[in-house]
Parts: sequence; C-alpha cells; structure tokens
Amino acid sequence: MNVAFRSLFPWALLPHVHRVSPQPAREKAKLYSQSFRWLRANRARELCGPWRMAEQLGWIVPSPIDVTIEPLDDIEVAMEEDEELGGIQAAIRDADFWRRESSFMCVKNGHWLRLHQYRVDGTWQTMFIPNGQGTVEWHLGWAAEIPNG
Repeated sequence: MNVAFRSLFPWALLPHVHRVSPQPAREKAKLYSQSFRWLRANRARELCGPWRMAEQLGWIVPSPIDVTIEPLDDIEVAMEEDEELGGIQAAIRDADFWRRESSFMCVKNGHWLRLHQYRVDGTWQTMFIPNGQGTVEWHLGWAAEIPNG
C-alpha cells in the first residue's frame, strides 16, 4: 500500500518511514572487540532483526515547532443556548471553552493550546484543538491520501 502525503503549508514536515541501519552498531561492536580487553557492544538493539523490523513498521511524524505538551484537565459540557456560556464560565473559573459540534470542551489547564497558531487565508487557526478525554487534534499542516482497503 502506498500512502501519499502532501504539504498544505510551507512549514509542514511530511511523515516518513523510519529506517534503522545496523551498520553503525556493527562498526562499534568491531571497534570494541579490536580495541578493548573486556568491553563489548555486540548486543545493540540495532543488531536485532526483530527490533529493527518493529521500529520500521510505523511512520515518523515530525513536529514543525518546538512545543511542551501537558496533560489536559477537561470536561465536556452542554448548554441549551449560547447565552448559558457566561453562567458556566462563572461556575468554572480559569477555564477555556472550545465549541465541539453540539457541546463544549471545558479545559482548565490548556494555556498551551491557544499559544500555537498558524495563518490560513489571513486568519489565525489553532494547531491544537481539545478533543475530549484528555486528547487533542494536532494540525500538522499536511494531508494524507490513503488508498481504499
């Protein structure tokens, strides 16, 4: 199966398949064997075929920014009307509210969510959007085309 990634923004870093070469570990093992009396480096993980295979099964998804991500303290709330937002904000102080379809995500410690924004057609979009249950959507600036099946 071939997955195609395309950049949506100039700052996007596309995912790539992780490759692990055993050659540097072989050279280190040889150097140790030839140069040191007792020290050896024959049991490096890069020399283990199953370990290399497991490492190379997935994708490396690089981040275009340096970011410190913290666990989220969030709760999903619903309101009959938008006017209720002021009342619930008073009840739950120091929280951000994010509309997510028919409800809101109330996030108490999500200051880092709004810090990371990027420009789209003259408007600012947040890179991180609370998704519920302590998870976030992370918009990395690329799209994937995945074949059916």
